[in-house]
Amino acid sequence: MKFEEKRNTITILLNCMKKNLLGDSEKEIVYDIVMSLKGKTQKQKARFCMYYSLGPNAKEKNSMSKIATFYECSESSVRSSINTINLALYHISEDKILLLKKIVGDKIGI
Repeated sequence: MKFEEKRNTITILLNCMKKNLLGDSEKEIVYDIVMSLKGKTQKQKARFCMYYSLGPNAKEKNSMSKIATFYECSESSVRSSINTINLALYHISEDKILLLKKIVGDKIGI
């Protein structure tokens, strides 16, 4: 799979997550992929999941300021964590990209 195709898949996925367009089963797939990322801290993953409302206890999307208050840190620390996970998603294995591509395809009608 070409990098451009991976990039487009992840970009569309992130946009769908920002707009809260994913169903529970789709969020669960993304959550599992995020939690399986190697070399990223649990705190980075948790902040990302809170921001995009992923995970078993997620009920609503949180703002960066709410997450910063929860973790007693700055909004820029939260933004950095989210961006770190965003970038890591561009480098996941092809089989995981294919799972995400199916989710994206279902959302945009491919």
